[in-house]
Amino acid sequence: MRLSESCFYAQISVAAVLLGVLGANSVTERGFAAPANARAVLVDNIGTYGRKISPKNPLAQKFFDQGLRLVYGYYFPEAIASFQEAQRYDPDHPILDWGLALAMGPNPNSRKKYFSR
Repeated sequence: MRLSESCFYAQISVAAVLLGVLGANSVTERGFAAPANARAVLVDNIGTYGRKISPKNPLAQKFFDQGLRLVYGYYFPEAIASFQEAQRYDPDHPILDWGLALAMGPNPNSRKKYFSR
């Protein structure tokens, strides 16, 4: 295993622990969760970056990759919606929890602090 892979898996472990400590209810309490009837859509032409995660449903892979691209573009609310949509297609895949934790922050460039006033 290369060093970059081990660092990636260490980040996943830390994010999963943090998500477990924060609990599922804190997602909605903090205002990050989309309304129950809202659904993310796949957007074309936002890049090609992705990471293979071996989900049960190929749409989960597409929404995961889109979530990564949105996080790296500082579109945190949209990334959260993409990761949540990926979880609808593969609810037991642990990397999707990591994606949510990554998108929920803390993010110094998050727009949430400017819109919450």
